[in-house]
Amino acid sequence: MSHKQPIHTGEQKFRTQLREIIEKIKGGEKCAKSDKRKFKNAWVCLAREIGITDEMVGYLFDGFELAVSEPLYLYAASVDDPIAAYQAFLEVRSVRRNANLRTMHALLSLFALELAQPSAPGTLDFIVTGLLRYTSGNKRTRREAVKEFVVQSLANNPINVDAKMHPSSAAALLEFMRPSLQQITTGGYVQKNRKSNRNSHKAGEVAAKTLLGWLEEEVGTP
Repeated sequence: MSHKQPIHTGEQKFRTQLREIIEKIKGGEKCAKSDKRKFKNAWVCLAREIGITDEMVGYLFDGFELAVSEPLYLYAASVDDPIAAYQAFLEVRSVRRNANLRTMHALLSLFALELAQPSAPGTLDFIVTGLLRYTSGNKRTRREAVKEFVVQSLANNPINVDAKMHPSSAAALLEFMRPSLQQITTGGYVQKNRKSNRNSHKAGEVAAKTLLGWLEEEVGTP
């Protein structure tokens, strides 16, 4: 009688896909749109099999240049309790013990994705609580991160009119983001790693102004 553990071919396939794409990224190869789709799909499928673990966070961070936090967002949006999925991410040992710029970038990216299309009530407040807990870097670093992972995302996917935050969460986030948003609205927006043009600058400035106004409205919500 064999006592070997069963081979989970699905898990192996998804791991292989993720590792192949990560090798392309690390090797400096240009990834196609199909690579991004495959990476997101493999990440979500593997997370459904094994949950949010150190391994999954490692894949997310290694592929961050390609897909930012979209895989985690898509996974959270597909489960019954998105907040529990985000809680699991924050409780992973590598995140909890080694909070760094990558963690802050991931949470900023998640915030922008949830702001454009909330997966459930309360997700924005939860993400902001985590963001303020895991904030890293100096003021300049934070400003650049807000530009790259929030404003740039919202320039392509605007704020959902139904998105809501608790006033206290909005006030804390406004204090964190106001310097960066004000700088952008006065012409300080430059889109990283893309050709600079008037339209992209304008879109960034509009997104920053809209976010600033939205946060101020949320702070004033009774």
